[in-house]
Amino acid sequence: MSRTDRRIKRAAKRRALEVAFAHFVATEWERGSVRAAAFRRFRAAESAWLDDYALFRALRERRGGREWTAWEPPLRDRLPGALAEARDTLARACLFHEYVQWVAAEQWAAARREATALGVRLMGDLAFMLSADSADVWARQEEFARDVSLGAPPDAFSQGGQDWGLPVYRWEAMARNDHAWLRARVARAASLFAAVRLDHVVGFYRQFVIPSAGPRHFVPAEEAEQLALGERLLGVVRAAAGAAGVTGEDLGVVPDFVRRSLATLAIPGYRVLRWERDGDVFISVDEPSAQGSWIDISKIAADTVTRLKAECRALGGLRGCPAIVRGQIGIFNNHKEIIASEIQIAPR
Repeated sequence: MSRTDRRIKRAAKRRALEVAFAHFVATEWERGSVRAAAFRRFRAAESAWLDDYALFRALRERRGGREWTAWEPPLRDRLPGALAEARDTLARACLFHEYVQWVAAEQWAAARREATALGVRLMGDLAFMLSADSADVWARQEEFARDVSLGAPPDAFSQGGQDWGLPVYRWEAMARNDHAWLRARVARAASLFAAVRLDHVVGFYRQFVIPSAGPRHFVPAEEAEQLALGERLLGVVRAAAGAAGVTGEDLGVVPDFVRRSLATLAIPGYRVLRWERDGDVFISVDEPSAQGSWIDISKIAADTVTRLKAECRALGGLRGCPAIVRGQIGIFNNHKEIIASEIQIAPR
């Protein structure tokens, strides 16, 4: 799909939402219907994040999509008088964005009920970081460092490391209000899913900070500090998650002490066949490990399978791929390979 196609579809969907919103306001909101009461309850329950989000979206749209750092200083710096005036001026636009979030929440709740009735438990992803141009960062500027960038150190797949261009958490600032934002964010995710996957879980222990000048470095710098910070923050996450399960995405460059810590905290990690090692060697997808056990290929993420398909094609076609890979994507050369595709789960 081209960018033009996306813009056309996005505009059409936006127009449909605007028509639905106008109808809702005229026939239900202004008449105080049952659905209007439900919307009011949603607004009250989610006001801690919804108020700032709706105002941010309305302000950004009114300014042609400019980043908040380029807004007028009173709004950029969130002066109370400027915010109050904007909420009054943009009241209907804010209500629209709140309405869209309510509709999405209602639809998600209905879908989740259907899944639960069928015995399906849904896990959701909690991204580790945020865009600098987001309502959260605009509303909590003191809790994020924006003069540096978050990234990942060099590894076997990216020799130069990665610069994600994202702001860095100032955990010490968040600690002053007992990590209220982190608690609220996790609690919201836990209300939407039966389990939550913590993206880049190593980031709770240490962040790879990239300054505009000078050497790249980890914060905190020392292992003991990293361990103490990670276990404290994950304690906050576990408490906020309540009954929801918590797993940690621990792929890439993850120190051994982090995986030991996750095991101590009873937070499961992830395994992706393509990135599994036997000592210092990556395990081949068509050979068992040195211990004689297969890695469970059911752990392969969908995007990894997609990449494997593309690489197989580049190497001369899917049928030239290792049997296990072709078994996962449903292509076998003969019946013996079907039998061989019965894979044992490697001990962890």
